[in-house]
Amino acid sequence: MSKSNEQLSDELLARYIAHSATGEEKEIVENWLSQFPERKQELEQVKLIWKHSAAIGKSKGKGSKVDRAWIQMQEKMQKNAQDADQPDGSSQGTAGLRNGSGRKWYPFMALVLGVAAALIMIFRFNYDQSQEPVKMLRLATANSSKIVELPDGSQVFLNHHSSLDYPEEWTEGFRTVSLKGEAFFEVASDSSRPFIIQTGEGEIKVLGTSFNVRAQEATPLRVDVVSGKVQLKTSSTKKVLIKGQGAEVHADTIQSLVANANMISYKTQIYDFNASQLGEVVEQIRNGYHADVRLAKSQLSNCRLTLRLEKEPLDTTLAVIAETLQLSLRKEGETYWLEGPGCR
Repeated sequence: MSKSNEQLSDELLARYIAHSATGEEKEIVENWLSQFPERKQELEQVKLIWKHSAAIGKSKGKGSKVDRAWIQMQEKMQKNAQDADQPDGSSQGTAGLRNGSGRKWYPFMALVLGVAAALIMIFRFNYDQSQEPVKMLRLATANSSKIVELPDGSQVFLNHHSSLDYPEEWTEGFRTVSLKGEAFFEVASDSSRPFIIQTGEGEIKVLGTSFNVRAQEATPLRVDVVSGKVQLKTSSTKKVLIKGQGAEVHADTIQSLVANANMISYKTQIYDFNASQLGEVVEQIRNGYHADVRLAKSQLSNCRLTLRLEKEPLDTTLAVIAETLQLSLRKEGETYWLEGPGCR
């Protein structure tokens, strides 16, 4: 047998790989491999591709598109084997070698391309729908807040100057969104598809709960859990938070906190202060009302305030705070000033 003028056909090698060759054909292929050992490694590579394509079909279950495609390829291959054995004068016989009949056989590596093409066809059957581009939607706010219902029924209350990116629909796997700014989430329960919120400093993973996320550039990433359970994760650590717990991220480190209901006052318009420092009160008033409120003296920040306010206008809220702490309130343009000698 001469390497230069004798070459096994791709059909014969395909039958050999798929274990549908006759005993005589197997012997021919094995003798050919013993004479040309450099072809053995090439054939092993083809076997791996072929084996993988078969495994994909079986793993998807009987009756699936992939399974049917695999069966169709096997049937076609077996039919080619039967046609090759017909005494019509045009076949190569059981030897599967190039002969003088005029029939053209492709080179050995054409088999590699053929099997690879079959593998691609199988993947296309399985993934043709999932590979369609996913349409992404964006909800962005400026000087107002907005509510959006996501494809799974989850609701998001987006604070001022924030944005949320999410897909038009989820099919399987994770429910992933991307947040910049601040938002309150009420996530629909779905244990088979965890809900993921991606931010610049870390991500939050939940199954079904309600919580607030502040992911603003000027402040640390913060999570406050109202109900259920979430997992806060950074590049180096992670922490599970339950109802009543909160956390902030500082330089990739998670700091545990007590959840602060006033963090979501921008949504509820309810403020409940219990011996809270006035500096913190003013910060939460700024965030909740989106107003420029300042202290005339830095020492005023240490004043303590115990007060509950529900859905009051900004002017009323600030007037009550000033009266409670015996301070004066002054408005200069769009800025509100709390003034006084200080607190003991």
